[in-house]
Amino acid sequence: MLSLALSLATRGQGKSREMLVEEQMETAGGEDVTVAEHGIPGLVIHPDDSVTRSPMVPDVPAKSQAEQGEIASRDVIIDSSASSCIWARLFVPNNVSTPLSSATPERLPVVVFFHGGAFVVLSAATGLYHQFCEKLAKEANVIVLSVNYGLAPEHRLPAAYDDAFSAIKWLQSQGVALYHGGDPDPWLALHADFSSIFVMGDSAGGNIAYHLSLRLAHEDIKPLRVKGLVLIQPSFGGTLKGAEGSTCIGNRRLWRLALPPGAEMDHFFCNPTSQPPSTVQNLVLPRTAVLLGGLDRMHDKQHEFVTWLMSAKQDVELTEFKNATHGFYLFPRDDTPAFFEKVLYFIHRTEESKDSS
Repeated sequence: MLSLALSLATRGQGKSREMLVEEQMETAGGEDVTVAEHGIPGLVIHPDDSVTRSPMVPDVPAKSQAEQGEIASRDVIIDSSASSCIWARLFVPNNVSTPLSSATPERLPVVVFFHGGAFVVLSAATGLYHQFCEKLAKEANVIVLSVNYGLAPEHRLPAAYDDAFSAIKWLQSQGVALYHGGDPDPWLALHADFSSIFVMGDSAGGNIAYHLSLRLAHEDIKPLRVKGLVLIQPSFGGTLKGAEGSTCIGNRRLWRLALPPGAEMDHFFCNPTSQPPSTVQNLVLPRTAVLLGGLDRMHDKQHEFVTWLMSAKQDVELTEFKNATHGFYLFPRDDTPAFFEKVLYFIHRTEESKDSS
């Protein structure tokens, strides 16, 4: 969805249009930055790095009352004390085999999902992501917890990572309440398999999901058990080393809003491969699926990340959709069904595996 025209190289210049525009911005100063420069409709970046957002995609309400065969959804508060008031949208299948009120309910895997938007725009209520989570819940027969994290620049990284961890701790508290006589969320109490958790994110959300998995490798989150990690076109940037030298991947203007003040794009939040593979080699990370689009402007950096993670002896499987642009899975394209088939296959194969982490 956020596939940008800025990724097209300016002919005969040797630099991408994106880099040329950024150089012009750095010398001009004092002017608002609009879609022509950063590529996100509805976003205006002001000279002081504050932003004004106009909805690029309409929000939609949750739907707690669903017909048979549809998906019920409602919003839950994760942490009202947080500066960004963390909340999430919960999606639960409502079909014949797993009605929302059942004496002998089927317990379903839980997918904790983080939306994209360059860390700066969109939410768990955005129509495209609401529809994506409905489709995922229905086709995979899973519960989806779509987390609404704080956006930059008001909440710079690692704020989104902290919000993601808060969502996991909230989910853990629901499991603890269920097994120890507390008062868990009724939908989760009835349907959630807390021993079968999948962490998933797309674009900026894929970046969040990856960094969350690093933190969870050091945490005791019982009764939760994270079985799989799904990274969909994860947003990584920074230096890309190639046979013809090094180039910089990513929109520096947007990353400047997301990263800590003064941080460059080779900060490990943006560029995990700036560190040696040994930094993650001894971590027990979940089985990981990475899904890429061949026409994504970040493809080469994402592919470098996959190679780097494999060199760290992590269990990674890569799927590439050759003719896919960034965010293709959010739209009814020819390759969208194959995308969902791959995600569903990974979830259920991993969920059924006895040796998954």
